[in-house]
Amino acid sequence: MSMWLNLVKLTLDDVEKVKAKPNVLDAVFFDGGTSQLASYNEANDVFGTDYRTLSEVGEAMADGEELEEQDTWLAKSVGNGLGDELDYEFCYGPGFVLSPDEVKNVATGFASEAWYADAEAVDDDENIPGLVRFFETAAKEGKGVIGGVS
Repeated sequence: MSMWLNLVKLTLDDVEKVKAKPNVLDAVFFDGGTSQLASYNEANDVFGTDYRTLSEVGEAMADGEELEEQDTWLAKSVGNGLGDELDYEFCYGPGFVLSPDEVKNVATGFASEAWYADAEAVDDDENIPGLVRFFETAAKEGKGVIGGVS
């Protein structure tokens, strides 16, 4: 069984639009329709990766502690212990919303946890390095992040 982490970076205006009407995410993540979000660009604003691999890497780096129980920036980047819950079902629970300030904190946090600097050494499939780059870019652009696991 596969578990996929779905993330999109959006301006604060579009984050607020999603919070008010979460089903606009259907076009972003699932049905490929036309998005109603002004800041959304499919080629640049979406990141997806294997959630099980992220969990396994995170657990290995935290001496076996499950990702959902960790107080790490990896855990926070997937909505554990940071952000708000979103009233939108992603198959494996509700979505989450990280504000632009929280996104900056995650990007800074990744930089402060030394093993992320050498993420390719522990994860050569681009799961962790891609996630780190996604948050760095979102922080530089001043965007929030919405995501969930399907």
